[in-house]
Amino acid sequence: MKRVVYLLRHAHVGREETFIGHLDIPLSSQGVQESQEWAQRMEDLELDALYCSDLLRATQTAEPLLDRLTLQPQLLADLRERNMGDWEGLSWEDVTRRYPEDSRHYLKNWAGAIPGGESLSQMKRRVLAAWKEIWSQSWDRAMIIAHGGTNRILLAEFLGIPDRNFFRIAQDHLRMNWIEFTEGTPTIKMINSRIFS
Repeated sequence: MKRVVYLLRHAHVGREETFIGHLDIPLSSQGVQESQEWAQRMEDLELDALYCSDLLRATQTAEPLLDRLTLQPQLLADLRERNMGDWEGLSWEDVTRRYPEDSRHYLKNWAGAIPGGESLSQMKRRVLAAWKEIWSQSWDRAMIIAHGGTNRILLAEFLGIPDRNFFRIAQDHLRMNWIEFTEGTPTIKMINSRIFS
């Protein structure tokens, strides 16, 4: 039995110089336009299920696609980006000034816990729990609209990539990953591609 997952990062938000994490910010005007254009090119794609992070930037990315599908997205909080705690809304310059010791520790161990936030391992547990829930449902072709960190965790899991190589997986805004499962075994057919956008 074959199943297909299309894994997408949300569209542009215009705050790339800051730690966004769980902040519920909308798409930029550029992101709104890009997601509308992308949805037009996706109108012939057949899907049985659509899953989204419950954060606004993911659900807004999905909205134009919903006009062309009969599906309603299932919103999963566990698909959210990493919780950056006290650093959310701050630039790296702000963080180094306000939290000098914590920022030095982060440079040595970026996967560790962030003050008021979560570690990579904590995020990984919840994202993989969301994936287990998605996998248990009935579909042949599903789309997941989430975040850069979320997508990297899923792709690393599918590929058997260790956490230390997490950032070697590019995940740009509104880029598609295509994963095909045969008897539960994943094969990455496409990664971080503009082919659909």
